[in-house]
Amino acid sequence: TFSSGIMFALKCNDFLPINSIVIHSLAVRGRLGPITVWVCNRSSDAQSYDGSLLNTPAEEWTKIHERTYRPSWRAYQALDFQDTPVTLEPGQVKAFYIHSSLRSDESIVYDNERGIFSHQDKGEILQILPGRAHLSDIPFGNINLWGWQGAWRLHREFVGRISFGAVYKLWNPQEHKKFGSKFQNLALLLFACQRRAESPFSMVPDEVIFYILNMCRWDWVNDCASSMLKSRGLFKKQRGVMAKLQIPCLADRETWHQRDLCVIDSSGG
Repeated sequence: TFSSGIMFALKCNDFLPINSIVIHSLAVRGRLGPITVWVCNRSSDAQSYDGSLLNTPAEEWTKIHERTYRPSWRAYQALDFQDTPVTLEPGQVKAFYIHSSLRSDESIVYDNERGIFSHQDKGEILQILPGRAHLSDIPFGNINLWGWQGAWRLHREFVGRISFGAVYKLWNPQEHKKFGSKFQNLALLLFACQRRAESPFSMVPDEVIFYILNMCRWDWVNDCASSMLKSRGLFKKQRGVMAKLQIPCLADRETWHQRDLCVIDSSGG
């Protein structure tokens, strides 16, 4: 199915140890033409998101990309905005709008809504939420191409590709609860060994153990997204133990990983 534009929201999940994700490209297909990409100046908390971001007035959107493209019916055409990337923090929702000024109802492929969220990347970092299709060659226009009916079609989904980088947290005591249960147990085990006089670890100063843990990736002990959801309540039990160990806080440091989220085109358009 095609339209002149598609408006949708993206949600950054909050159960992985992530500082932020940085979106630097969207990709679509269709007749294309003069394309603009917009991001809403407002954002929403994922817990309270009700779709109202998509009702934000046109003056509260920022254009982050503008270029004319040739038709691309099967291959996704990347709409790159690396100079003005969009950052999402865990638990945050932001809205995007891709529009073609070509006077055609075949400009951009979309699909019909199928659930409470459209797609989720395999790493379970990012969710694409349902949106609405736009049938006007004027950005944010309210009259469709045929001039006799409204321009917006509700319950539609983005079809394309999203390229983003993830800035992961590295362990320190303040971030302990944001790591998986296996990583939390690893941290407690190392410090428990260090507190025993008969252990070789007792000769190692706190700072060395801080450094070891700080340089370990969150998933090196086989924590995964599904186990992270289950382990959220574990920190309440371990918080008292960490306090008794009197472990100070390290300065935050970050790691950067990049992932492309490819949304399967199931529209048949």
